Order: sequence, then C-alpha cells, then structure tokens
Amino acid sequence: MKHEIYYFSGTGNSLYAAEKIAFNLNAELIPVASIADSEKIIITADSAGFVFPLYYQGLPVVMMEFFDKIEFTNESYVFAVVTRGLAPTGGVLNKMNSILKNRNMKLDYGAYVTMPSNFFLPVDKGVEKNYDKFNLKIDRKISAICSDLRKGNKRIEFEPVFFYMISGIKYIFQIWIQPGPCLMPMINVRAAEHVPASVSEKISA
Repeated sequence: MKHEIYYFSGTGNSLYAAEKIAFNLNAELIPVASIADSEKIIITADSAGFVFPLYYQGLPVVMMEFFDKIEFTNESYVFAVVTRGLAPTGGVLNKMNSILKNRNMKLDYGAYVTMPSNFFLPVDKGVEKNYDKFNLKIDRKISAICSDLRKGNKRIEFEPVFFYMISGIKYIFQIWIQPGPCLMPMINVRAAEHVPASVSEKISA
C-alpha cells in the first residue's frame, strides 16, 4: 500500500507530527510548499494524509488553495491531523470533509494534536518545567493516531458547535495569562528553508 502525507508547517509543530506519522506508516512526506505553485495536484496513493495547523478555527490559506487543486485517481483512505495551540479548539475537520465531498471523496479519519502555543511573553516564567510532560503527552497522542491509521480506522474527532465560543475565550485567556513557547526552533528553521517566496508572504501576512 502506498502512503503519502502532505504537510504544511508554519512553526515546526505540524512538521514534527508529520515526520512521526510518516515514519510509523513508512509514508512519503511531501511539503505542500514544494508544490504550491502547481496548477493541478494528482493524488494516486492508497492512503493520503494531510497534516497542518489550525489557524483561527479554520484552514490556513495555503491549505485552502492546495485543496482547490487536488484530484484523486482512486478511492484513497484520506486522513487529516491538525495541530493546535489550545484544547478544546477546532471546527476545521468538518469543513475539510465538506471540501472533499465536492471532489466525490470523504475524510475517513481526522484528529487534533494539542501542541505548545506559539505565543511567548516575559510573564510566562517557569514554563520549561512542563516541557517533558507536555511532550510526552504529544507523543502518546501521535502514537495513538498512528495505531488507528495502521488499522485503517474510520472516525473524525468530535467537534461540538460551542468549540467556536470556547475557543475565542480561551484564545484571549491564553495570550494574556499563560502563553507557551513554540516547539523546537531548529525544526522551524528547517521548515522555513523549504517555503517558496509566494507562500512565505502568505504566512507572514
């Protein structure tokens, strides 16, 4: 079975998740930024995955444009893993499923991975002591996702309507009260090296 994982990562969190999933599935890892300028993207894999961050309860612009270009040649098993800075937040999996349905496809599996927030303020002292526990929790969630994907499980993580209201409140609270640092700066540097100028402009906008 041929596995492909398409990823977009602005800070490195989604790249971290994508690399771990690709290693577990023996999948080809494809950065969306490397094919962002293609007019059409044909997906022939038996299993196609998409890993990207949650942006303000929605899809990053780069991913929206990417999904507008994709075409499937067979009944692929389609999954999405969305990284986020707060829990619970979400709402993007159902939106992605709607986009796929317009292409006569559907999202078979969808999950969120809560990662360290990319906000950092001087008032956030002593947060380093939580790194190990947080990273262990992240790896356990990714391992559970990989187990589901190897089995071909079909489920989409629950997204209640009040996600949007809770997200707004927690978003403001997290910024002003307890922001967390970004994960793995070295990955951030590596990810930035593969971003075309057109995509970089959209990220920084």
